[in-house]
Amino acid sequence: RIVHAVKDEDGVRNIILYFRSKQDVFYIDVENIDEYNQSKPFIFLLCVREICEDVDQFGRGIIGVDATFGVTMYGMALFAVMGRTNGGAIPLAYFISSAKSELAVTMGLQKFRKAVDSILFDKSVRINGAKYSVANFESYHPMGICIDKDDAELNAIRSVFPESLPILCHYHFMVIMTDEVRSTRHSMQDYEVRLMMDIVREIAAATTINDLFLKLDKMKELSVSYYNYFETNFLNDRWIDTFCEVNRQHFPLSLQRLCRSNMLVEVSFRTLKYTIFGGLQNKRLDELLYSIAFRLYPYFMIRQAGVRKCAPRLIINTCDRKSGTLLYKYVVAF
Repeated sequence: RIVHAVKDEDGVRNIILYFRSKQDVFYIDVENIDEYNQSKPFIFLLCVREICEDVDQFGRGIIGVDATFGVTMYGMALFAVMGRTNGGAIPLAYFISSAKSELAVTMGLQKFRKAVDSILFDKSVRINGAKYSVANFESYHPMGICIDKDDAELNAIRSVFPESLPILCHYHFMVIMTDEVRSTRHSMQDYEVRLMMDIVREIAAATTINDLFLKLDKMKELSVSYYNYFETNFLNDRWIDTFCEVNRQHFPLSLQRLCRSNMLVEVSFRTLKYTIFGGLQNKRLDELLYSIAFRLYPYFMIRQAGVRKCAPRLIINTCDRKSGTLLYKYVVAF
């Protein structure tokens, strides 16, 4: 009944009223719902309090941020802010925006940080009582935020989370590099393409500045035109800190291994589009809000709860032939 109003806008208003009546479960923040434009984008943030209360476990390390389109008939962007659990991805927040401009992304991330701070503060007061106050509250920020090569998202993150390190998704970085190295304008032979991709991988894996410079010299020796492209697009003040391991050495080793890809966000979008919507394009905004709150969030929460009760299939004892994967069993038997 909430989402099957005759008009989409009526359904949206109905579900907003419902969310506000369930403030112990949901946190919402809505802006410019009646009238919006490029200078005043529409933003709708939705969080589940239960998840954000555990953000110290799921979102203090590396989180992912990205947007997808085609989820409403209005051309709005759906942004996902994803943390990591033992069961894989967990949504810390979703926000819907009428644009993907830097202003819209900044507003969405500001609302996300405000939401987490509010939820964590409420939890701290509830646990510690009168002993807790704003004076000893630390505002939320993750160690790193993984994104695609998007200047709007990068600038928004540096504005809202200046303490966090932006991380360029390794997969998207390699796709860009692979497409460029095959371009005819660089006039590289097949063996040169293979050599260049080896150099690119070494650059992405560089852990010291000297190591990075040595690899860049090798790139320039192999192809000046390709080096010039790389210098223009990546060796600038926006992206030079994001694509290699130099600035991640202060991370714990476990985070260094987990911050190379933005696949957590891709999992969320694929789950929404193909598991929740069954591969059909959603048309209405009220249906999208309903599906996120009552179908998508529960999907990830149930999966995480299942992992808590039943540990993942990992090798827990080398003496136990029933543990581990089929490959492990084969190796032990051999």
